[in-house]
Amino acid sequence: MKEDMSIHESTSNEITKTYLEKHEVFVVMDKHSVDEEFNTVLTAKQAWKIAKDYQEKYNLSGSIHDDFTKSVMLYQGFPLIKGYAWLVTAELPPNSFEGLTEMTYVISDCKGTVNHTLDHHGTPYYAHLPNKR
Repeated sequence: MKEDMSIHESTSNEITKTYLEKHEVFVVMDKHSVDEEFNTVLTAKQAWKIAKDYQEKYNLSGSIHDDFTKSVMLYQGFPLIKGYAWLVTAELPPNSFEGLTEMTYVISDCKGTVNHTLDHHGTPYYAHLPNKR
């Protein structure tokens, strides 16, 4: 049975890798060294601050970790974003609904603003726009 599990894990990893390559979604950083390795407009700490400010301005729930190295990731490409995208996660309080236990702030590196958030179901939400979705 153990061999079957490793075959399944290997197949699953290949499918995930293929999906990420096909959709050009690549994690390009080690959270601790991005500032030295990539030519980004923002730093990880600035992206964290942008997310915190957006959360406060639009009164959004969740808790963004105070240590930005635990909540910020940089992607080379991400849907709806041109160029680099910073993703900042916020833990949500436990609930009885299905879905993730976090929401994500998607920040455009070149614009230096939150483009949208992803709710606990992965649905884009635009708190700064009149119709929100």
